[in-house]
Parts: sequence; structure tokens; C-alpha cells
Amino acid sequence: MNNLAKYSLGLICLGVYINSYSASFDCSNATQRVEKMICSDIRLSTMDSNLYSTYIFARRVVGNSSAFKANGKNAIKWRNHNCTTSKCIEDWYFNRELELEIIGSTGFVAPSSCVVSGSYSSVRGRIVKETYPGLPNYESVKNGDKPMTYWFLKTEKPICSYKSDMTTGELTKIASQNKFQLVIDNYGKYKNKQGKLVTVHGMPYSRHTGYHNTALLIKVANINLDVR
Repeated sequence: MNNLAKYSLGLICLGVYINSYSASFDCSNATQRVEKMICSDIRLSTMDSNLYSTYIFARRVVGNSSAFKANGKNAIKWRNHNCTTSKCIEDWYFNRELELEIIGSTGFVAPSSCVVSGSYSSVRGRIVKETYPGLPNYESVKNGDKPMTYWFLKTEKPICSYKSDMTTGELTKIASQNKFQLVIDNYGKYKNKQGKLVTVHGMPYSRHTGYHNTALLIKVANINLDVR
């Protein structure tokens, strides 16, 4: 076999290998920017295919209920609205996999109207800054604790909320919350949004250190001015 024939055969084999990594949806019908990014990236396509298996398992456990349908619809909507980079999509797949695994193991789907630890959310409210006591005792600035200033999102009404167990991931309903501490990589990026009505998009998680001042915090992916 000459070199050209070997090269052609190699390309054919490579094509078969690449095509074996396909997304769970029909890429010929992809319209969203995120969907096109997934279809053009072997790693993302593989993650999508793997996630589908976890999705099927969770659906078998809980049934294709309205709550489960809404959970999936909201998750996809969040990804398509907020992710503009491969890193964001990868993170979404990683966290979505965990969420579906917990649904599959517990048989429980939290209502889509709630803020749920470990489930990407979009929450509407106003950003405020407040100061709390820090080291050494986290009790009183007046008595010598270091003042620590944090950003919070305050909502107009309390929102149904669920926290997760840090070990098992199981969800527990807690009192409705109207204040969420925000964790942001670049606070300067959003300083002009303080005091304004916004929608915060991010990953809620449960309080677990002295620096956490609300039952649920939100690791922020994006903040948009609310124009409604």
C-alpha cells in the first residue's frame, strides 16, 4: 500500500473515531450558539452523551413528571443563556451530572420555583453591601472582630429554598429566603449594578464556613440588569 493510500485510510479511520463521539441531540438541528459549540467540540459532545445516560437513569427513578421536565428545561435554558465559553459549558455538565445523580439516588426533584443548592438558578433582586464581624470570633465588630463587607442579593419576597448536605448531597427544605450572599470572581465588573434591580445567574450552595452569612450563597456566573 502506497503512502497516499495509507494516509487516506488513516483519515477514514480517524473520521469513524471522531464520529463515535456524538452529542445526545441531532447536531444538524442545532440552532443555539451553545449547541453549535457542543457539536464542534469532541470533549463537549462526549460530556453531553455521557450526561444523557445519567439523565435516563434519573428519569427512570422519578418518572417523567412535570417537576422533572421543568427541572431539565430550566437547566438547559440556564446553560444556553449564560454560557459563552467552553469552560462554562464544561462546568455546567459537571454540576448537572451531580444534580441528576442526586435525583437518581434520592428520587426527589425540588420545585423549579425554588432556589436549590447545587442547581443552577436565576434570582431577581437588588444588590446591597453589608458588614459582618469576622476573625477571630465572628461575633461583634464592636468587641474587636475584624469588619468584613460582603455583597448580598435581596429579593422582593422570600423564595422557597433547599439546602444540601455537604457529604451526601441530599436536599432539605429550609425556611424561605429573601437574602443570598454573593460570591463573585470580579466584584469591580458589577459595581455599577449595586442597588439596582438585577437578575443574578449562578450556582447556589449551602453555608459551611464563618465567612458565610446566609443559609444559601450564590457563586455568580453573570449579573444582568432587570428590564422587566
